[in-house]
Amino acid sequence: MAKQKTKTFRLLKHQVDFINDTQHRIVGLVGGFRAGKTVAAVHKALKLAFLNKGLHGALMEPVQSMIRGTLMPVVDLVFKQHYGWTERSGQNPHGEYTYRKSNPESLVIHFKEGDTIIYLCGMENYSRLAGKTLAWFVADEVDRCKTKEIALAAFKEATARLTAGPCVQGCVTSTPEGFHFLHHYFVENGFDEKQQPRTDRKLYKAKTQDNPYVPSSYIKGIRTNYTPKQAEAYLNGDFINMATGNVYYAFDRELNSTKKTIQDFRNTVLYVGMDFNVEQMSAVILAHDPMIGHTYVLEEITDEKNTESMIRRLKADYAHWAQYPKGITIYPDSSGKSATANASMSSIALLKQAGFECVYKGNNPSIMKERVPAVNAQFSSQKLVNGEWVNTQKLFVNIEKCPVLVKGLEQQGFGPDGKPDKAGGLDHCLDALGYPIAHLFPVPGKGSISVYR
Repeated sequence: MAKQKTKTFRLLKHQVDFINDTQHRIVGLVGGFRAGKTVAAVHKALKLAFLNKGLHGALMEPVQSMIRGTLMPVVDLVFKQHYGWTERSGQNPHGEYTYRKSNPESLVIHFKEGDTIIYLCGMENYSRLAGKTLAWFVADEVDRCKTKEIALAAFKEATARLTAGPCVQGCVTSTPEGFHFLHHYFVENGFDEKQQPRTDRKLYKAKTQDNPYVPSSYIKGIRTNYTPKQAEAYLNGDFINMATGNVYYAFDRELNSTKKTIQDFRNTVLYVGMDFNVEQMSAVILAHDPMIGHTYVLEEITDEKNTESMIRRLKADYAHWAQYPKGITIYPDSSGKSATANASMSSIALLKQAGFECVYKGNNPSIMKERVPAVNAQFSSQKLVNGEWVNTQKLFVNIEKCPVLVKGLEQQGFGPDGKPDKAGGLDHCLDALGYPIAHLFPVPGKGSISVYR
């Protein structure tokens, strides 16, 4: 590879180890947020492209939209800033490439020996690899696939496409998401029938702190906005079981209880989380104290049959707040934006017509990736006190006024699919709580960060 003096550049040790490993057929890199995994994935792809000139490879992300949103900015950064390459003009002696946005989405590296294609594929679209001949592949953030089954299917399809070449290899990177693909492949299946470590695979590990270009404020933000259990996984790259026991394991009846009532917040906007169900409407009433950063779940509504009766209930029981513009702000289930067969207007349209402010997105926040982590993090996170990280609580529940919600918080477990169990009917109030918390206090993003100075 041509060496260019375009930027002061230094790869980190775990990146170098991962990139330079050409001995194992399958190589993995598991690391904390912003440990430089995507940067390492792009460098690894380039190394394999050089080692297999004239043969094709694949770069994969969990979903196709991440190709342009996550992968291509890093590709441009590595290609242009480190190697001095440009998109094809026919005039750059250092190297050129072409990004094709469709048919299929791909990168073409223009070597002197001929073009090499790197197919860009979302793992949920793994069938697009059918019929392709590959010398190598790199699957970035494999544990972020919607399910472990999708990750496994994509991995099997990609490995099935591998053929002979100077360096035939499959590579995966990710932040750990519980016991997902990386744990399944490298830990659960890391030993042969004689309990000896398998020689065809190798997993490298990295911590967020290993990347000196990550500011301390980012690490502080993770500890502050995630539960201690989540922070351990997302900063240290540890495999932590997040799908056993109670879904809302961070809730503590004593530490997260409050005696405050609705009357303590007469000068405060009320936030209402609302879940739509036939004959079983559910809502939770919250208030936030910005001075100390605490949020309080003060009351619940669990016995209204439809949206119209819920509107009447809110206007009657919370008339003091309803008289002010935006005095009651509702965070509804996004499914309520569609009209039902027996209603000429959608539930959200009815709420707006009644004068309520409604805050929602096109789709509900993901229950496992957004709602549950956000709620748990508000129940228990960490703060720095005298140089040490200590647990702290930011979300409190009036136990007496919210018995159904508390029962769900204490008793809801995981179903056989690894998602919160809905069979016990405990999910309605929990969903109602999750909507406002995920909107108001979202967990931090998991984007990549450059390792360049």
